[in-house]
Amino acid sequence: MDRRGLYLAIGIVGAIFGFAASMVSIYLVQICGHIQTATVTKTVTITVREGSEVKVATPFIGADYYDFARFLIESAKRYVYVMVTDIESGSGPWSKPYVLLHELCSLRRKGVDVRVLTSYSAYQMHPQAIEYLQRCGVQVKLWASCGSLWSLSASLVIVDGKAVIIGSQSWTDRDLAHSVGAGIEMYSDRIAAELAKSFDELWSGNCVVIPPHQ
Repeated sequence: MDRRGLYLAIGIVGAIFGFAASMVSIYLVQICGHIQTATVTKTVTITVREGSEVKVATPFIGADYYDFARFLIESAKRYVYVMVTDIESGSGPWSKPYVLLHELCSLRRKGVDVRVLTSYSAYQMHPQAIEYLQRCGVQVKLWASCGSLWSLSASLVIVDGKAVIIGSQSWTDRDLAHSVGAGIEMYSDRIAAELAKSFDELWSGNCVVIPPHQ
């Protein structure tokens, strides 16, 4: 990934996050000596003129990451790359983490290239989720300690070289169902391609390992 492409992606994400933050009102109410927080969440879709790097960008702050991720994953025709800090199978078949894993498996059965890069600690804490993906043919790799880079901290979905979601939530019940997060969905061929290239470099590098089949 060349520096101009990286700076472009960072600049666009930063600018749109700034705009999104301005659209969110947080009210702190002092009641009986305790601070209660009420959050008004708003998503804003920005359509960028033809010829720009980003065609459509939707920043969000709140609990919308799951809906954006599921919709984008379901639209995949060629590939889905996921990079996420933690991943679990959820508390039941209707839990949000389980639904996302099920969608990945459904795509894999249709011949879509599905890859998941997560942290080694995710495998240690939630091996069932990794094993579930492996059984349905999804490729999974774990980030191992690599020099001074001890851990993986990311929430990224790339689909078909055309769209990405960059968020802050892991694929766990706590994050997807009970946490406020910030993120952005972007439709941009160039940014998606640049991030896919960087993902491939990590995927093929010496800092990742394949989890054993149990």
